[in-house]
Amino acid sequence: MTCTKFFKVAICSLIFTVNAAWASQAVRLLCERNRTDPSWIDYRISLKNTSSHSIFNPKIHYYAADTSLLVDVDYVTYPYSVTRSVTNVGGMADIKFSVHGLLYPQKKIEINFRIHREKWTPVDFSKDWSYAKRANVSEPNYFMTVYDDSHNILWGYDPVNGNSNTGDVIAWADRGKNTAVSKYNGGNETLPAGRFWLFKDTPLSPKERDLLAQRGVSKLSVGKSDGKVVAVLKTENRLKKKTLDSLVAGFFNAIPVADTVPLSVELTDKDLYTERNVCDSNGVCSSLVEPRTKIDMEIICWEDVDVNDCVTAVHDCGGEDIGVARGFLVASTPKDSLQCLGRSRSVEALDVQREMPTLTPTGRSGVNISDLQNDSNWINALKNYTRATTDWLKDVDYTGEGIVVGVYDRTADFNHPTFNEYDSLGNPHARIMDSSEYFGVNSFDSVYKIMNIKANSDSMFQSDSIKVVYHGTAVTGILGGNGNNSNNFEYRGVAPKVHFYKDSSRHTNQIGHVVNHSHTTSRHIYNYRESSIDKAIFKNWKSECIPLNLASSNCIEGDTLVKTTIYGAGNSGSTIPPDTIDFGYQQSFHSIFAPAKNPI
Repeated sequence: MTCTKFFKVAICSLIFTVNAAWASQAVRLLCERNRTDPSWIDYRISLKNTSSHSIFNPKIHYYAADTSLLVDVDYVTYPYSVTRSVTNVGGMADIKFSVHGLLYPQKKIEINFRIHREKWTPVDFSKDWSYAKRANVSEPNYFMTVYDDSHNILWGYDPVNGNSNTGDVIAWADRGKNTAVSKYNGGNETLPAGRFWLFKDTPLSPKERDLLAQRGVSKLSVGKSDGKVVAVLKTENRLKKKTLDSLVAGFFNAIPVADTVPLSVELTDKDLYTERNVCDSNGVCSSLVEPRTKIDMEIICWEDVDVNDCVTAVHDCGGEDIGVARGFLVASTPKDSLQCLGRSRSVEALDVQREMPTLTPTGRSGVNISDLQNDSNWINALKNYTRATTDWLKDVDYTGEGIVVGVYDRTADFNHPTFNEYDSLGNPHARIMDSSEYFGVNSFDSVYKIMNIKANSDSMFQSDSIKVVYHGTAVTGILGGNGNNSNNFEYRGVAPKVHFYKDSSRHTNQIGHVVNHSHTTSRHIYNYRESSIDKAIFKNWKSECIPLNLASSNCIEGDTLVKTTIYGAGNSGSTIPPDTIDFGYQQSFHSIFAPAKNPI
């Protein structure tokens, strides 16, 4: 899975987004790793119903790294069946114990089982998601999950579906090292000097950052996971947890970052080998498979590592053709050098650069709009009309008809003729989205009320915002003005039959097939490491609430259409604050963020 620079370690460490967190727990699962040999591992687990009601057909899941593993059950106290399936997340094996019948209140199930390969060959079981780190100790294992018959999660952290029910415990995975983080109990624990994870219940305030800085603690990044605020901090000296508890509100706990644990990179056959067709002099062709000598990698260094030092670290590990992108490096790396990169304490995350398959079966090629709109069909259609009607360009291709464009660039004057079409009685109709073009969860009426335009009503040319109106009107006209009142529709936009959804400069309602300025948000709440906007884009705004930032109750919602996203693709950016807070120092850059599925 590819992760972006925003708070990359938190997301790539945890791997998955939590869907249901901090729900009440109805069971308690204890797990003991009884014996581990090179070729097999033996577990003893017990599941107790701690609730006051019976649980029907509970299902216990163990997540293993090796999909070829087999399971032998030595002892069980209930009727059961066991199945093994390969998940679509990281190629894990999901070993599921299905208990048949009712688990009554305060009763428990005991299962002793062992896992091995078919021919009992050696296995590194420590790579399993559900691996119990401590041997011969019966303790809670939050990396196994328990579901009831209605698929409600009762226990644990599910790496496949992102569901969680861990009570007042955070199931945390850092560079493959699983840790159950309990709430700080007021003890005398001390953190070593270096980077550490801070878990808290409230956002990290500027005052708290100042207090931490006075103690030699600097903030590297901040994000959110499993209902908690999670920050990566760095301390110059040993630091007592009591001190942290006194400096920040809502302190839950803190643990060292596992930056001494080597990063591993999962390589597929396509990463390791290249295939090409070779033809002889007779025209007989065959496929030739050759090993790759180098692998294209994305490398992200920790926030406290200077970019030049990051380049040096990559170069020292054999990286070639090193390029600096926005927030990460790209390099051609010999396969043997990956272990060197993984061991570097400067490196936060590693990903293979892979060519993504197309999302649609139709290939796209670059075209010139004038070539499309200067054929005979267009020319004849334009000559046959003196102004744009509802039937104008009805049978012509590439007009934008049937497409809704969401424009988030301040207000537009929809009384302007270029945004109107006329019916047979000469009445103008503003080209705004109608109810048949809205595919959302909320009612169309509620969405329409949000729109800051009204057809055939108040003029948007207000004396105190003329400059704003001109800009929004110009942008919308370039996208889809129809050129009414110009000779032969000469001054028309790119797609003169599109309909518009217009929401000023707000971006909390992403509507339409194409969304313009879809990444932008207010500079007062924008924190790109949280990357709520990127998350919303990756989900294509599927009508769900995604908080704009840690402290915001506003949500990004939208319809169910797959979107093409545009964010200032021709902008020159800025080097002058406060614009740099929103857009960064990106003069002459195309400002497309990496997670967008369908960017222009």
